[in-house]
Amino acid sequence: MESNTSARETLAALDADRAALAERTRMPAWYHALVGVTAAALVLLGVAPDTWTSNLMPVVLLAWIGLMLYPPRRSGIGTSSWSLPVLLLALGFLIALILVIVLVNVIAVETSLWWLIVPALLAFGAGWLLSVTSERTVRREVTRER
Repeated sequence: MESNTSARETLAALDADRAALAERTRMPAWYHALVGVTAAALVLLGVAPDTWTSNLMPVVLLAWIGLMLYPPRRSGIGTSSWSLPVLLLALGFLIALILVIVLVNVIAVETSLWWLIVPALLAFGAGWLLSVTSERTVRREVTRER
C-alpha cells in the first residue's frame, strides 16, 4: 500500500513539473505579433526600392533570427530534435511565404500598390500562426507522457 501511495505522489510530482515546464514555454503576446510583423516585412521588402531592400533586409533577417532564438533562451527549454510536426510546420510556412512573395510581385506589377496590404496581412497571419503553433507543439512535447 505504501509503495502505491509513494508511486502516485512521485507521478503527481512529475506531472506538476511537466506542467510548470510547459508554462515556461509560453511566449508573451508581443512575441507572436513581432514574428508576424517580420514575416510581413520580408514579403514587402521584395517590392521595395533597391536601396530600401539593401538597407533593411539585413535588419529584418537579424530580427527574424533573434526571434527564432528567443524562446529557448527565455524558457531555458530547447527541443532536442526536429520532430515531423515541427518540420512540416516549417516547410508549410516556407511554402506559404514564397507564394505570398510571388503574389506580391505579381500584384505590384499588375495593380495599385494599395493591394500589397492583402499579402502583407497574409504574411503577418502566417507568421503569427507559425509562432503560436510552434509554441503549442513545444508545450505538447514537454508534457508528453513517455
